[in-house]
Formats: sequence, C-alpha cells, structure tokens
Amino acid sequence: MVEEMQQDIRRQVCEAQESWRQKCGDNDNNAMPFVTMTYAQSIDGSLTAERGKPTLLSGSASMKMTHMLRTLHDGIMVGVGTVLADNPSLNARLAEGSNPRPIIIDTHLRCPMTIKLLTMPTCEKPIIFFGRGSQDTETLERKQALEALGARVFECNTTRGEDSCDHVDLRDAFRIVKQLGISSVMVEGGSAILTSCLQEATHRHIIDLVVVTVAPTFRRPSSSATLALVCYLSMAATTTASAGNEQPRTPRRLSVTNANALANFSQLQAHFRDHRLVVFLDYDGTLTPIVNDPALALLSPTMKDTLEKLREKFITGVITGRSLDKIQKFVSIPQLYYAGSHGFDIEGPDGTSIKNQVAAQFLTDLHGVRDELGAQIKDIAGAEVEDNIFSVSLHYRNVDPSLRTQISSLAHTVREQHPRIRMNEGKMVYEFKPKIDWNKGKALLWLLQALGLDELDDIYTIYIGDDTTDEDAFRLFQAHYNRKGVGIVVTEESVSTDASFTLRDTNEVCEFLNRLIACGDHARSTPSSPQPTDPPPPPQQQS
Repeated sequence: MVEEMQQDIRRQVCEAQESWRQKCGDNDNNAMPFVTMTYAQSIDGSLTAERGKPTLLSGSASMKMTHMLRTLHDGIMVGVGTVLADNPSLNARLAEGSNPRPIIIDTHLRCPMTIKLLTMPTCEKPIIFFGRGSQDTETLERKQALEALGARVFECNTTRGEDSCDHVDLRDAFRIVKQLGISSVMVEGGSAILTSCLQEATHRHIIDLVVVTVAPTFRRPSSSATLALVCYLSMAATTTASAGNEQPRTPRRLSVTNANALANFSQLQAHFRDHRLVVFLDYDGTLTPIVNDPALALLSPTMKDTLEKLREKFITGVITGRSLDKIQKFVSIPQLYYAGSHGFDIEGPDGTSIKNQVAAQFLTDLHGVRDELGAQIKDIAGAEVEDNIFSVSLHYRNVDPSLRTQISSLAHTVREQHPRIRMNEGKMVYEFKPKIDWNKGKALLWLLQALGLDELDDIYTIYIGDDTTDEDAFRLFQAHYNRKGVGIVVTEESVSTDASFTLRDTNEVCEFLNRLIACGDHARSTPSSPQPTDPPPPPQQQS
C-alpha cells in the first residue's frame, strides 16, 4: 500500500511538471523553475521540537518517498538552519535516479567549511545564496573560502520579513537557479525557509506544488517559525497548485481571526514596502454597509475623507455592480478610477483617456431582462429591479422568506429566455450580465494594463471586496498569474474564498486604508494620472 501511494505521488508530481513544461518550461521569458515544497509535520502541525535541533518526524517509508521526490528534481533547497542542525548529504541514495544539486539559503553566510556537502567527495557541491549588503571583509573572505571548496556562491537581493529581519529574496534566488540550467527545485526545509516560502506564496508566484507528510505523533510547537507556518498554510494554499493548470483554484476556507489583514499588517507591509501601491475596492459591503434600500447606501463622511487621503498617495479606484453614473455620484471623488456595472463601464479621472464600455451591443438584451423582471415582481413586496446600464440587479433582501423560492424561479426563467445574458447570485441579489468573458477581475486587469502598470515589478495591487463577484479579482493574484498583489475579503465569518486576508466590516476597511495612508513613506506613491498605454482588445461573446 505504501509503495502504491509513493507511485501515485510520483505520477502526480511528474504530471504537474510535464504540464508546467508544456505551458511555460520552454519559454525563455519564464524566469522561474518549477518549485515543489515538501515537508514532514506532526499531527498537531509542528515541524520542529526545538529550534536548531534535528527532528525525527520521517520514518523509513517517508524517507524513501523523499528520496524518490529528490530524483524528480534538478535541485534541492534548504535553509542554513537545516545545514547547521542536520549536516545533511541531500542525496537520493534510497531511490533510483540522479542526485539533485544542493542549494542553500544563507542570508548572513554562516555555512561552515566542514559540512558534508563541501567535504565528502560523493556529495554534489552546493549553490549558496547570501544577502546583498553583507559585504564586510569577513563575509567576502568566507565567500572566497567556500568557492575554493567547490561551492558556487551568489549574492541576492533581500526582503524584510515579518520578523523585521532581512532574508534572501527567494524569487531572486530562483531566477539565478533557472539561469544556471536548473529547471526544477524541491524545497525541503527547515521551518524558517518553509515559512518564508508560504508567506511569499501568499502574494507572488513562487510554489507550484506542495507535498506534505504527516507523522503519527504530537509535538509541542515552540518556535515562532513553526507557529507562523501553521497560521499561513491555509492562506498560501490558494497559490500553491500546479502552475500548468489554468482552471480556477478551489477556494480555501479562510479564518477570520488568523487571516485578518489588520492583525497581519506587518506581513503585508513587508511585501509592499518600496513598491508603488494601487488600491481598488468594491462599494456595497466594503466602503458602505449593506442596507435594505440600495438607494440609501451612502458613503460616510469618514470613509470619504479616507478615500480622499488615499487617492492623494496611491492610484485608487472603485469596481462595483452599480452603474457608472450612480457610483460616481455616491462617492463624488472625481480623481478616482471607476468601473461600474461589474466592470463593464470604465472611466478614469478627467484629463485621462481611460474609458471602456465593454458591452454596448448587449443593451437591448439587458433592457429586455429589466422589463421582464419588473413585470414579474410587481406584485411581490420587497422585490426590486435595479438598472445598472450594463447589468441588471434583482434585489430580494426585503422579500418575505416564503416567497424567495418564487424569486429564484422567475430569475432563472428570465435568464433562460435571454441566451446572451448570464446570471450570478450574490448577497440577496441576482445579477444579470452580458455573456462575455468579462468580470471585476478582467476590469481590474484592463485598468492596470491601460495605465501601463501591470508588468512593472515595483507595482503592488490591493483589491478589497465582500461579495462573490469579487472573487474574480482575488484570483488575479494566484500563483500562475505571477502578479504582485493581494485580495482581501470583507466578512464577519470564516469563508471559502480566493482572497488571502480578511477584514470584518467597513470599519475595519477604513482602519486598514488609514494604515496604508500612514505607510506612505514606506510604500512609494503612484502618480494619480500615469501615462496610459494601448488597452487590451475587447472580449468576445461566450458560446
């Protein structure tokens, strides 16, 4: 049974690698190798018993599987902590196949000259990465000594971690690895580098596959790195699937407590530090509380003042199901970028050429939906049809619960009568939109591209929303898109989502935005009117 399981894992890894190769492995523009993260943990989620000491969580069967996995990769990466504690050989002696090239992440170049990887003739000589800025005489002498023993030593950029310490920028290290001809890397530990990988994967493409071995034992977590890994595992899971698979990821359940963006603000700040921030937000349920009468969802003076201050520092916009004219009147800040009707109607501030009406040819269909819905709900108290120009909303929040089945039935009937229109269900609302490949995520991407910001390395985008229609925007920051940014869902309950963090309500949204404003000295400001570029072509109708 164990052998069958190992063969199944081998098959899945090989399939994921082959899918990656077909998609981007032979693309010279793809700077990253295929990365598999693998580790063993106890039932209670611990990776180590005590920081800096060897931990025996792997039995003979799992060790054989680990060695088998090593043969499937060109390189094997560990942190210097693992080297200091375990002095590993990092070979594949328990499996048939080639040994991977050892890779050591060693920010402060502490690697001893006496380790097996440098002294044993049977060991592959390691590639070692240390942090840029460590250029004192002792470090340079150590670098030369390591190179004299056969190691290849490279200087990398550093990033500021959640622990307020500098760490080797893993993406920078992986790029160098790929340039050296290593197309696949297995990240094996220890807990510090695993935690760094998962924290990084929350925001940027860095992991393609994860293999976890659970040992039938309990250990008391004692290191902050271990605790961080347990905390961030579910958040990183949305970005750690096979890069070759472009299908939507299965949303993961996000803890309101553990994933709160305010509680984890230092982690977020570490990622957008020295970047130019771009902030886009939903309206209802995000900037204003959900109310019974949609016409009364007015922006509070406090939130408006916050948005005014935010747009002075960063490019700021609103993407909503409301029509463009309604949202512009509700917010009444002309310097913002607006995308109404779920992104089908886009307009930038005065003086910019940012304007896009994606679905003008569907207006006749939408008018038909609007009129038919209006006729069918006229005798249902509390039901309301809202014309958002390029979308139609059927609200039933105020409808007697006993009549909501009737609302659902008539909504589906109207949708079936209009094959060019699709329907989505949100929070007590049915949304009718043109059946084309367009949504809030596409609108956000269009805006970033039209502003010439999407492919810039120093841009970090934050999108905040509360409804199912916002999931399309959250997915923009999943692994295979290789885009810097994060999605934050507004919810008072733990939810299944493609976002990475949560905020409980509009009050927390306001507090979060004010923290961003206060970070203006750390996150570089973006010009309010960047130079537009040629926008992407319009989408085609879906069959």
